[in-house]
Amino acid sequence: MFKKMKIKTMLMGGFVFLLIFISLSFLVLGSLVYQVNKGTTLFYEHPFTVQQALLHIETNILTIQKNMRDVIIFHDIETKTLLSKEIDESEKVVFSNLEIVQTQYLGDKEQIENLKKLFKEWKPIRESVFLLVSQGDFESAAQTIRTMGQDHVQALLTESSIIMDFASEKANESYENILNLSNKLLYSIFLIYFIFFSILFFFVWTFLRRVLGQIFDLNEGIKLSPKDGKRQEVKLKNQDEIAEIADSFNFLLKDFNEAKQNVEKKIKARTEELESMNDYMVGRELKMYELKKEIMKLKRQVKN
Repeated sequence: MFKKMKIKTMLMGGFVFLLIFISLSFLVLGSLVYQVNKGTTLFYEHPFTVQQALLHIETNILTIQKNMRDVIIFHDIETKTLLSKEIDESEKVVFSNLEIVQTQYLGDKEQIENLKKLFKEWKPIRESVFLLVSQGDFESAAQTIRTMGQDHVQALLTESSIIMDFASEKANESYENILNLSNKLLYSIFLIYFIFFSILFFFVWTFLRRVLGQIFDLNEGIKLSPKDGKRQEVKLKNQDEIAEIADSFNFLLKDFNEAKQNVEKKIKARTEELESMNDYMVGRELKMYELKKEIMKLKRQVKN
């Protein structure tokens, strides 16, 4: 099949094949990169984001609980007002992060609803503490915080911990998936590079072997034959552009041989003609010489 293929066709075919291979490689690598990017985005937008939001929620719940205890300890109005503002700010942060968890959480949404419900139910308990403090009943306020308040905080943290565990599990799954995809991407890149350079080496080796082989055969063919000192027709294995050069050489050689044979025939004919004429002239000279001898002989006879 390759023997009748032209060098130009080989080059074009090799170029097209490499172009197709590179395009397919880019498609495969692009797909893997997209999957890695999608997995990374999923990791940051869902489990990781939920974990961070839950940490903010737990931190602010504990901050609110600490500020509620400080309300009982510090009796001046300015400090109580400042603590109340801090509690309101922490409450806003908790609700804001609950919305994030509600949006990004991949598990049962009812768990988020229960957490929101528990947090909302905590506010009346805190308000009752503020009321008792404003009435000067610090002991009842402290008792409320130690019992109802502490139990509610513990319930909030427990519910948050359940959600956190699920988010952590999903985060680990996402991380493992990203790691596997990254390893697959690296392996694919290495494999594609290996295949690409192997094909390129095979193509270059085959091309050079064929072209150089043809040139070597052509060079050997145009040399004089050691037997008769004549040039012989060049016969190449492959039918390509170099073979066309060899055919042109053979055509010129044929014309040259025909012209040489014609010249040799003419020279031979001329030589034969000259030899015939020479023989004729030599014969004539001999006859003239014989006649002269006869004349001389007759002259001597006449004298005698």
